Amino acid sequence: MSSEAGRTSGYRYRFTAEQQIVLDEGGSRAGLVSGFHIGDERIAQAFGSVLPVKLADFTDVLAAVHMADRISPRSRSAGRSARDNWCRRLHLEIPVRNPALWQDPAIREALWDTLGYLTDDEWEFDFVARAGKARVSESQHFLFRNPPEPPVSAALFSGGLDSLAGLCQELAARPRDSFVLLSAATSSRLGQRQRELVRQLSERSGRRLRTVVVPLGLHQRGERRRDERSQRTRGFAFTGLGAVTAIAAGAAELAVYENGIGAINLPYTAAQIGTHSTRSSHPLFLRRME
Repeated sequence: MSSEAGRTSGYRYRFTAEQQIVLDEGGSRAGLVSGFHIGDERIAQAFGSVLPVKLADFTDVLAAVHMADRISPRSRSAGRSARDNWCRRLHLEIPVRNPALWQDPAIREALWDTLGYLTDDEWEFDFVARAGKARVSESQHFLFRNPPEPPVSAALFSGGLDSLAGLCQELAARPRDSFVLLSAATSSRLGQRQRELVRQLSERSGRRLRTVVVPLGLHQRGERRRDERSQRTRGFAFTGLGAVTAIAAGAAELAVYENGIGAINLPYTAAQIGTHSTRSSHPLFLRRME
């Protein structure tokens, strides 16, 4: 970890096509490697079709951003302001299949703006040409496609009360729609719980609900470092994977079920500043993700 002008904590990471993270921080920590995984093959398998290049690249960016956030602790140094302790500078080198698209100034500006609003951090990106074996999600072709019957309604499903209540309401309001639900599971236990809730709801409603549970996790292969507990990019990864699933399913939009108070998430105390209160369902964040 380094410091930028004595203020924000700085981290540099190089991601590889083999789903490894190489720390490029200088000193004794340089070259340490962690592994990660994102099971986007579940999306391809759900509909019997490979992910196109744009979606495969977007999935890689989602994973890289979330993993970098997770392994980059915010500072807790005495004598510094709360904002300086909270904010970080993160520099990511990410391999993609279409570097020209991701190097486009408008795309980079949208990334900076969205992630800055969501995390209060400063993000820098180097997008390089990807070399290496293609992932299963983009290379395993299927004999039969299995798209849902239109009209298709796609939604995020966390398994929490808001997403469950919203889904029940939509099932009643859209009796002819095929429902596709995206869940991102950071543990096998969470994924099992999400599947069980969907199974019970499907039985009680008499509707077929297609659920896609995408595992997303980190493998610590190098020096163990403390995870950052705030993990403000979970909303970016979850919503982005939902968008990938919606596009793959042929849906025109993605529903996010959240109560209004929870979405705005006003601070509880005057000490909570900026993204101390999460913005993962805030209307201004969701607008940036469109």
